[in-house]
Amino acid sequence: MSMMNPHPHHSHHNFRFYVVLFTLVIAGIVFLLYLNDNQSGVSLNSAVVGLGGGSSKDALTTETTTMTINNADLTTEEQKSLLTDSESYGKEIDFTLTSDQTPLAEKSEAIIKSMELELTELNSKINVNGDKLELNNQEEVIMTIKGFSGLFNLNEQGLTLDGTAKVLQINGISLSSSNQIKLSFRSLDFQSLAIEEIELKGISLPNGEGQLKIGEKLTYALEQDELTLGYFNGLLEVDKTAEMGTTLEGVGRSININGALFDLNLK
Repeated sequence: MSMMNPHPHHSHHNFRFYVVLFTLVIAGIVFLLYLNDNQSGVSLNSAVVGLGGGSSKDALTTETTTMTINNADLTTEEQKSLLTDSESYGKEIDFTLTSDQTPLAEKSEAIIKSMELELTELNSKINVNGDKLELNNQEEVIMTIKGFSGLFNLNEQGLTLDGTAKVLQINGISLSSSNQIKLSFRSLDFQSLAIEEIELKGISLPNGEGQLKIGEKLTYALEQDELTLGYFNGLLEVDKTAEMGTTLEGVGRSININGALFDLNLK
């Protein structure tokens, strides 16, 4: 009588074991993918790093460091764009403003396409590439600056700049430089100021008279009203000899008017 061979029975059990194990592995992978898609702050990458010998805390630290490095790789111009284009200032509003007050812009980063200054006070200190620019022999000076990027400050005392420019002209004569021109002056008094295009984080006008026109829909008369803008990009002109010497025309965000009768906020 021959004896039955038990090996086929064990092989059948082994096959079922591997099928169950394979199913559990697939289910585990699907569960991790589900967590990756549906839970904030949890990712498949973080889970893999944690399983590789580090804790979940270490995985989060590694991920945060990578994000910081990526932000640091942004250029200065890109960081400025991220700052000034922030939606926290509200929607863009096309407007034109005239006022009898000199606009005030706190010291902040600005980008200027082209600017022309008419100077009558020629004793002010103007530094160009580290050297003082002498203007004493001129009766009147027209200074033209193009492609400026740097600190900008405007108030009743005058204009302050500290940055670099691509072009600097005095009465039509260009000052040459192999690289960008380093330019700085403080509280420079001027007769008139015309900026073709400037981008500023914020600008304001003290209580005064004037007119604000929002597109074709709204015209508001300023009567001893104070006006502030959270962001401005456009034309800026100041003529100290004119009654309504200030003109702003362009795009603004978060326009606020504080008046004697009521306040107006446009976002």
